[in-house]
Amino acid sequence: MAVYIRSTASLMPEKSENGRSFVCPKPQIKDFIDPKESRRMSAIIKNGIFAGMTALKNAGIAKPDAIITGTGLGCLSDTVKFMSSILQYNEENLNPAPFIYSTHNTVGGAISILTGCTGYNATFVHRGVSFESALLDAYLLSAESPELNILAGGVDELTDEYAVITGRMGLYRESSVPGEGAAFSVISGSKENAVCEIAAMKIVPSFDKITVENAFRQFVESNGIDPSKTVIFTPFNGDSECDNWKKQVLMPHSWKNIVSPKELTGEFMTAGALSFAMACGRAERSVLVWNSFLNMENAFILIKNVTV
Repeated sequence: MAVYIRSTASLMPEKSENGRSFVCPKPQIKDFIDPKESRRMSAIIKNGIFAGMTALKNAGIAKPDAIITGTGLGCLSDTVKFMSSILQYNEENLNPAPFIYSTHNTVGGAISILTGCTGYNATFVHRGVSFESALLDAYLLSAESPELNILAGGVDELTDEYAVITGRMGLYRESSVPGEGAAFSVISGSKENAVCEIAAMKIVPSFDKITVENAFRQFVESNGIDPSKTVIFTPFNGDSECDNWKKQVLMPHSWKNIVSPKELTGEFMTAGALSFAMACGRAERSVLVWNSFLNMENAFILIKNVTV
């Protein structure tokens, strides 16, 4: 069952001066939305709008038939603003804007308003496989209705509060640093104007290492993946506890071409969306994208050139 990618777009983060995080530059969204309207929007909404609308522009599509978004933590900065105002003003005379923008489906809703899309619109909040869950939904919908053009992607933001809390929890250690970003793709069941295809994908909702190892091996074997001819995008994040086990999983397969995209994006729950967008740009060869957030759920996506 082949599903095709017509275009991708992403907003890549840049490493901060102190090297402790990856943060997105301010996106130029004036071509998509009135600056007066965007003034009240938080960074994650602007980032999502930029990536989503750019993907549509690259595909030459004004209005998608469906919008499917994945986010691990949603609009954190607006949530913090609203909760802080409750405390500051003793629950009185509150500004409703941060509350309105704080919901997880704000990005998908904003894009639907800008494009006039009144079709299927869903947001998946599934921790480290939020983007992959959105992509799987788009994959199944495209296979069911090949004529649809579906906008699917992932977006998360890095806030000061998140950095402090996760720092106290010890989530980021050694060379592993937090990041943020946004990436969207236009997906269709039609091969016309496609840049690559999603040949197969699998989500493994398990923390058990043996289960993940078996699932990886079965995915490689069942899809006839040749490690010598396939580029693999790994979930290595600089934390030896996470990386050493994953390197052991790869070792029996003798991979020749290994890419570590989180060296450019940092680690966050929807970093897989950026990895996927980067992999689509490398689809002159088969590409296997393996993503996981820390040592949580895992996902495998096989991307092929449409001429293969």
